[in-house]
Amino acid sequence: MDAPAFDDNGWRIGAVDPLASGCAFTLLSAEARGAFDRSKLAARAAAHGLEVELRPEKRYPAGTTPIADAADVSVAPRGAAARQSVLVVTFPAERARWLIDEALEVAARRGGAGMDALVRRARRIWQVRVTDDAKSALGVAAVLSAAHLAAILPPDAGPVFGPKTAFERLLAL
Repeated sequence: MDAPAFDDNGWRIGAVDPLASGCAFTLLSAEARGAFDRSKLAARAAAHGLEVELRPEKRYPAGTTPIADAADVSVAPRGAAARQSVLVVTFPAERARWLIDEALEVAARRGGAGMDALVRRARRIWQVRVTDDAKSALGVAAVLSAAHLAAILPPDAGPVFGPKTAFERLLAL
Protein backbone atom coordinates (compact mmCIF):
# COMPACT_ATOMS: atom_id res chain seq x y z
CA MET A 1 0.00 0.00 0.00
CA ASP A 2 1.46 3.33 -1.05
CA ALA A 3 1.85 6.17 1.44
CA PRO A 4 -0.67 8.96 0.92
CA ALA A 5 0.46 11.82 -1.30
CA PHE A 6 0.25 15.50 -0.41
CA ASP A 7 0.45 18.60 -2.61
CA ASP A 8 2.72 21.64 -2.12
CA ASN A 9 0.33 23.04 0.53
CA GLY A 10 0.34 19.80 2.51
CA TRP A 11 -3.19 18.89 1.40
CA ARG A 12 -4.02 15.23 0.88
CA ILE A 13 -4.19 14.19 -2.78
CA GLY A 14 -6.95 11.73 -3.57
CA ALA A 15 -9.99 10.52 -1.71
CA VAL A 16 -10.34 11.02 2.05
CA ASP A 17 -12.76 8.38 3.23
CA PRO A 18 -14.53 8.30 6.60
CA LEU A 19 -13.15 5.80 9.10
CA ALA A 20 -15.36 3.17 10.69
CA SER A 21 -16.79 4.58 13.91
CA GLY A 22 -15.54 1.57 15.89
CA CYS A 23 -11.90 2.37 15.15
CA ALA A 24 -11.88 6.15 15.58
CA PHE A 25 -12.83 8.99 17.85
CA THR A 26 -15.40 10.87 15.75
CA LEU A 27 -15.61 14.61 16.41
CA LEU A 28 -18.64 16.54 15.22
CA SER A 29 -18.11 20.27 14.86
CA ALA A 30 -20.37 23.15 13.89
CA GLU A 31 -17.38 24.81 12.20
CA ALA A 32 -17.44 24.13 8.47
CA ARG A 33 -13.80 25.03 7.78
CA GLY A 34 -11.46 22.08 7.32
CA ALA A 35 -8.11 23.66 8.22
CA PHE A 36 -5.52 21.97 10.40
CA ASP A 37 -4.71 25.26 12.15
CA ARG A 38 -1.40 24.53 13.84
CA SER A 39 -1.41 27.68 15.97
CA LYS A 40 -4.96 27.02 17.21
CA LEU A 41 -4.14 23.39 18.00
CA ALA A 42 -0.89 24.40 19.72
CA ALA A 43 -2.70 26.96 21.89
CA ARG A 44 -5.32 24.42 23.02
CA ALA A 45 -2.62 21.84 23.69
CA ALA A 46 -0.43 24.32 25.62
CA ALA A 47 -3.37 25.21 27.89
CA HIS A 48 -3.16 21.60 29.12
CA GLY A 49 0.65 21.32 29.27
CA LEU A 50 0.87 19.53 25.93
CA GLU A 51 2.63 20.04 22.62
CA VAL A 52 1.24 19.12 19.23
CA GLU A 53 3.04 18.03 16.08
CA LEU A 54 1.46 17.96 12.64
CA ARG A 55 2.75 16.23 9.51
CA PRO A 56 2.77 17.41 6.86
CA GLU A 57 2.77 21.11 7.66
CA LYS A 58 -0.30 22.76 6.13
CA ARG A 59 -0.56 26.06 4.24
CA TYR A 60 -3.78 27.81 3.28
CA PRO A 61 -3.01 30.36 0.54
CA ALA A 62 -5.51 33.20 0.37
CA GLY A 63 -7.52 31.54 3.16
CA THR A 64 -8.56 28.58 1.01
CA THR A 65 -8.99 25.14 2.53
CA PRO A 66 -9.50 21.70 1.02
CA ILE A 67 -12.94 20.11 1.14
CA ALA A 68 -11.42 17.04 2.81
CA ASP A 69 -7.94 16.47 4.18
CA ALA A 70 -5.77 14.21 6.34
CA ALA A 71 -2.64 14.50 8.49
CA ASP A 72 -0.61 12.64 11.06
CA VAL A 73 -0.92 14.38 14.43
CA SER A 74 0.75 13.68 17.76
CA VAL A 75 0.27 15.19 21.21
CA ALA A 76 2.69 14.79 24.10
CA PRO A 77 3.41 16.47 27.44
CA ARG A 78 5.58 19.58 27.02
CA GLY A 79 9.23 18.57 26.73
CA ALA A 80 8.51 14.83 26.49
CA ALA A 81 9.40 12.60 23.61
CA ALA A 82 6.64 12.69 21.02
CA ARG A 83 3.95 10.06 21.29
CA GLN A 84 2.91 7.94 18.40
CA SER A 85 1.28 10.03 15.70
CA VAL A 86 -2.23 9.11 14.64
CA LEU A 87 -4.10 9.62 11.40
CA VAL A 88 -6.68 12.41 11.45
CA VAL A 89 -9.15 12.85 8.60
CA THR A 90 -11.64 15.65 8.11
CA PHE A 91 -14.49 16.10 5.68
CA PRO A 92 -17.91 17.82 5.42
CA ALA A 93 -20.57 16.25 7.62
CA GLU A 94 -22.87 15.54 4.69
CA ARG A 95 -20.35 12.98 3.42
CA ALA A 96 -21.01 10.75 6.44
CA ARG A 97 -24.48 11.51 7.73
CA TRP A 98 -24.60 8.04 9.32
CA LEU A 99 -21.94 9.17 11.84
CA ILE A 100 -24.16 12.04 12.97
CA ASP A 101 -27.14 9.69 13.23
CA GLU A 102 -25.06 7.26 15.30
CA ALA A 103 -23.89 10.03 17.65
CA LEU A 104 -27.47 11.28 18.10
CA GLU A 105 -28.68 7.75 18.85
CA VAL A 106 -25.90 7.23 21.41
CA ALA A 107 -26.59 10.63 23.01
CA ALA A 108 -30.30 9.78 23.31
CA ARG A 109 -29.64 6.29 24.71
CA ARG A 110 -26.68 7.00 27.02
CA GLY A 111 -27.21 10.64 27.96
CA GLY A 112 -25.53 13.46 26.16
CA ALA A 113 -25.24 16.26 28.74
CA GLY A 114 -26.24 18.66 25.99
CA MET A 115 -23.78 17.19 23.49
CA ASP A 116 -26.71 16.20 21.27
CA ALA A 117 -27.21 19.92 20.54
CA LEU A 118 -23.62 20.14 19.24
CA VAL A 119 -24.08 16.98 17.20
CA ARG A 120 -27.23 18.36 15.54
CA ARG A 121 -25.28 21.44 14.39
CA ALA A 122 -22.41 19.40 12.91
CA ARG A 123 -21.10 20.75 9.62
CA ARG A 124 -17.67 19.08 9.71
CA ILE A 125 -16.42 15.74 10.96
CA TRP A 126 -12.92 15.07 12.25
CA GLN A 127 -11.88 11.49 12.94
CA VAL A 128 -8.86 10.30 14.92
CA ARG A 129 -7.81 6.73 14.19
CA VAL A 130 -7.34 4.64 17.33
CA THR A 131 -4.07 2.71 17.42
CA ASP A 132 -2.39 0.47 19.99
CA ASP A 133 -1.60 3.64 21.96
CA ALA A 134 -5.08 4.74 23.05
CA LYS A 135 -3.61 7.67 24.98
CA SER A 136 -2.21 9.18 21.77
CA ALA A 137 -5.56 9.03 19.98
CA LEU A 138 -7.43 10.44 22.98
CA GLY A 139 -4.89 13.25 23.34
CA VAL A 140 -5.29 14.27 19.71
CA ALA A 141 -9.09 14.02 19.98
CA ALA A 142 -9.07 16.20 23.12
CA VAL A 143 -7.00 18.93 21.45
CA LEU A 144 -9.09 18.85 18.26
CA SER A 145 -12.32 18.94 20.29
CA ALA A 146 -11.10 21.99 22.23
CA ALA A 147 -9.95 23.74 19.05
CA HIS A 148 -13.20 23.11 17.16
CA LEU A 149 -15.72 22.91 20.04
CA ALA A 150 -16.63 19.45 18.84
CA ALA A 151 -18.65 16.68 20.46
CA ILE A 152 -16.76 13.37 20.58
CA LEU A 153 -18.29 9.99 19.81
CA PRO A 154 -15.82 7.43 21.22
CA PRO A 155 -15.03 4.24 19.29
CA ASP A 156 -16.78 2.10 21.91
CA ALA A 157 -20.07 4.00 21.32
CA GLY A 158 -19.92 5.21 24.93
CA PRO A 159 -21.53 8.50 25.92
CA VAL A 160 -20.83 11.49 23.69
CA PHE A 161 -18.56 13.96 25.47
CA GLY A 162 -16.71 17.24 24.98
CA PRO A 163 -13.18 18.56 25.46
CA LYS A 164 -13.36 18.88 29.27
CA THR A 165 -14.20 15.20 29.68
CA ALA A 166 -11.62 14.26 27.04
CA PHE A 167 -8.84 15.98 28.97
CA GLU A 168 -10.07 14.41 32.24
CA ARG A 169 -9.97 10.95 30.63
CA LEU A 170 -6.52 11.67 29.25
CA LEU A 171 -5.21 12.48 32.73
CA ALA A 172 -6.73 9.26 34.07
CA LEU A 173 -4.78 7.09 31.59
